[in-house]
Amino acid sequence: TEGYRYGDFVIIARDITKYERCLEQAAQTFEVPCFLDRRRGLIASPVARFVLSMLRAAGGFDSNAVFSLLKTGFFGFSTEEIARLEEYVYIWEIDRGDWLEEWKMDPRGFVSEEGAPSENIQTGLDELNRLRKRVTGPLMRLKSAFSDGAAGISAMIYEQLTALKVDRAVQTYCEGLLAENDAKNADFVIESWDLVMDALDSMVRCFGNEAISAAEYTDMLELCFSGASV
Repeated sequence: TEGYRYGDFVIIARDITKYERCLEQAAQTFEVPCFLDRRRGLIASPVARFVLSMLRAAGGFDSNAVFSLLKTGFFGFSTEEIARLEEYVYIWEIDRGDWLEEWKMDPRGFVSEEGAPSENIQTGLDELNRLRKRVTGPLMRLKSAFSDGAAGISAMIYEQLTALKVDRAVQTYCEGLLAENDAKNADFVIESWDLVMDALDSMVRCFGNEAISAAEYTDMLELCFSGASV
């Protein structure tokens, strides 16, 4: 093996998943640089999950779908803001159309008249309604395109991704991964952004302005994501 570099050697297997753990452990034990070329499904990407969650949330404002979207980390909500919304939604069983109406119930739930001053309660409600509108605004704009065919839906998805600065959020997320020496996942997320954009374009090429329901669009896009790998 004299005169050779580590990069001169390649291990090829029909199904590398059977051996990858042993290979990684052996490489670590003998301090041999090792790169495993794995393909990962696009559907596992947080970018793909964000787009699908946005479509499902806009489809009917199901509270579970809304919080799945917020918890992707790309919608611009802090953990505290999500927790405040989630607590209020749980207390008052907020769902679907309730998201589109002004919230007026006491954030504390069913309580006696004694307690926090009314102005404090109103301040809390004002903040909750501000957060509610931050959620429903982009989703309503997306929903408005549901009757515009695949071309209109894809265009609106991209418009909302831009308005929400999801590209910057993805970049920040990847920088965090790199700071933790997780270049593998950072590369996966970065590459998945381009593939998600390609999938949106593919929906336009396949269906154009043809009438398609939001549910059909979501199912077909999910199928595209499932068939792609990074």
